[in-house]
Amino acid sequence: MAYKPVSQNVTDNKNAEIPSSDAVFDKITEKLQTLYPDYKIAPHVETATATIDWSSATTYALDLVAPITLTFQNPVEGGCYIIKIKQDAIGSHTVTWPIDIKWSGGSPTLTGLANSIDMVTMIFMDGNYYAAFAPDFT
Repeated sequence: MAYKPVSQNVTDNKNAEIPSSDAVFDKITEKLQTLYPDYKIAPHVETATATIDWSSATTYALDLVAPITLTFQNPVEGGCYIIKIKQDAIGSHTVTWPIDIKWSGGSPTLTGLANSIDMVTMIFMDGNYYAAFAPDFT
């Protein structure tokens, strides 16, 4: 079987459109839902306060239009949870997190740029969320 050299592929696709991070997130979510029927994603949340109910979904997308205060409910021991956080066209919005989160490296500072995307992944164990923060998917 013959393969094209990588440089040929790059040349052939030099005008290809690179998908947005939202499109990539949506595609990954679609694949996960196909592979794992129990995997659920909640609709976007665009309010000043939000209660995230983990029994409804394990992944949430927050579109920040103002600072937001989060409350979590119904975690499952050993449950893995993901929150995608997107700033609006203005940016600089903040999240007030529940107190039962233990952060790797301390509580994060969100990327404050307009339309920036940050990700938080958490595991719930022994009554606490153990969270990792991945900033700036712009």
